[in-house]
Order: sequence, then C-alpha cells, then structure tokens
Amino acid sequence: DNETSPLMYSYSLCLLEDQAACLADTIAVGNATTAELSGSELQHGGQYIARAVAHNLIGQSADAWSNVVLVDHTAPVGGHVWLTASAPGYIYSSNTAFHQRSDVTLRWERFTDAESTITSCQVCCGSAPSADDFIACVDVGNLTEKYALSAGTFGTRSSLISVTVYCTNEAGLTGRSSSTQLVYDVSAPIAGAVYDSCDVELDEEEPKGCVRTNAREMSASWDDFVDAESSVLRYEVAFGTSPGDQSLRAFDDVGTLTAVSYVVSPIPSGTIVYVSVRGYNSAGVYTTACSSGALYETTPPVAGAVHILGEAGIATRYVNASGQLHISWDAFYDNETSPLMYSYSLCLLEDQAACLAD
Repeated sequence: DNETSPLMYSYSLCLLEDQAACLADTIAVGNATTAELSGSELQHGGQYIARAVAHNLIGQSADAWSNVVLVDHTAPVGGHVWLTASAPGYIYSSNTAFHQRSDVTLRWERFTDAESTITSCQVCCGSAPSADDFIACVDVGNLTEKYALSAGTFGTRSSLISVTVYCTNEAGLTGRSSSTQLVYDVSAPIAGAVYDSCDVELDEEEPKGCVRTNAREMSASWDDFVDAESSVLRYEVAFGTSPGDQSLRAFDDVGTLTAVSYVVSPIPSGTIVYVSVRGYNSAGVYTTACSSGALYETTPPVAGAVHILGEAGIATRYVNASGQLHISWDAFYDNETSPLMYSYSLCLLEDQAACLAD
C-alpha cells in the first residue's frame, strides 16, 4: 500500500471446483507472507487454489488468487517389464534366458498416472527385483519404453537377472515395476552321446565297427543334452564326411527329437558318414557332439582265383580214387571291409546241385 502498510494478512485454501470447501478459510497470519499445510490433509485428486487478503489501516482490503495445484497421493502405475534378446544366427523362441553375446533390449509398458504427469524414468538391473548390482540405475527420460545394452555388461558368470523400471511423477512420487528373474547363462549345455545307426556291427579289431548297407538312408540318435542353468531348447543335426562336417546334409532344426532318419541320394560305398548334433539351451548357447562314424558298404568283395590242386600241390585236371584234392583260393579283397568269413563248395560240373561239399 503506497500510503499505509497492511495491518494484517489472511489466507484461504479451497477446492477450485467448490470454493466453499476450504481446508483453511480466512486464516489470519498477521504480517507474515507465508503459510504451510500438510499435504496429507489435502483431498487426493483435488485441485486447490489459495486466496490471500490484505487489510490496511483504514479498513480497506485487497485479495489475490494463486495458481492451481493438483493433489496427487499416488505413485505412477507400471506395466509389464520384460527383456528381448537376439544373437547372430540364433532366434530366441522364448525370452527366459540370454548369454554374453546377445543383443539385449529391456522393454516395458508405459507407466500411467491419472493425476499428474510422469517426469522421468530410470532402468536398473540386478540379481533381485529393485537391485542394481549389475547395472546402476540409468535415467532414460519419460518418452521411451525400451533400453538397449550389451549382455557382456553382466560379466562372465551365470546368474539370475531382474530388470526394474522406476518412474516419477510431478508430485515426486515414484512407482516401480520389475521383470521376472531371467537366466544369464554363459555356459553351454553338456552333450549326450551321439550314435550312428548301424546295420552290421563288426569285430572291435575292424577299423570301422559300424557299417551301413542302405546307401539311401542316413540315421542317428543321441542321448539328451543337459544344462544346469537354462533348459535345452532344441537340437540341430547334420551329416558329413568328418566330425562337424555338413557336406552331406546341412544342420537341420529337429526341435526336441533325439532320433532322426533321412532318405538321401545314394551314398558311395566306402564313405564314412559322421553325425553332428548341436544342442541349444534357452540362452542360445550350443554344444556340438559327433558320432564315431559309420562306414557305408554296398558292394561285395572282389573274388580271387580258385584252384583245385593235386597231392603235390600242383594244379591238376585228374584225380584217382585214392588221391586227395586240395582246394585253395587267392585272398578275396574288399576296399571297405575285410571279409568276415570264407565258405566253399565242390560240385559236379554238369550238375552243380550235386555237391560233395556244399
């Protein structure tokens, strides 16, 4: 007041939509120019406006109105939080696990608040919900619902990971939402044994004891692979001419099968075929195991010459009743497997069904 200083101030704090509903009404505060009220006394969701009144020495007064304040007692509400991961050459069928070579993206549903605007959000990663012992909380603003990172950030040890998103509203209240615990798996599955499918099992001294006689079929089976951190999700199978080779059939996703059989173009006799099996865990890490190989044998031995010899061991065309015949033959040979057994017959030339030895 240019003439007299105000004698007294008073204030009121009322609902904007019902200014008769006042938490404080015409409260005298002398010559003070501030007042405080507890926010807990204010109605949640209510919009409040303050009125200040000054009275001078001659009894005249003037008033002024404040800005409107919205009362918010509740934190923002978060939605689902999850992780998506991918790696070169591998597509995850589920997002329950990932590994250190994965491209990892943290995602969440946008937080909501019915009363006040969300001003900022943070993302944290730890060994438990709300923890940040793996990745310290990072400010990601309030206009995004994803955050990319390198899985290598989590270190070299397998562990459980939880992602937590915090969002704060204009009232200073913070809400949070956490993902389920995910498996960070840096180890490959433990392979089971891989078996060739054999038609003939040869003696142990043979160079290749497993023999296939069907040139148009490749078959294999294997024991389950196991993984202590994340489950074994699927298998891939290939066939080739050396362990790990896939020249005869490229790696094929067979799901959770542990036995396969394929019809193929004829495989040349003498080919050793190896089976390679990859077992993938849920994190996309795989182990490869190979069979010992199966020899494809589809041709008979090559015959040697057969001889009838006289008593002196000399080839003869005649023998008397008291004489003896000696039958001998040059060794047969086989490029793939050695003959297992010889047999012989001695028959009449004109009636080869009439045999002295058959």
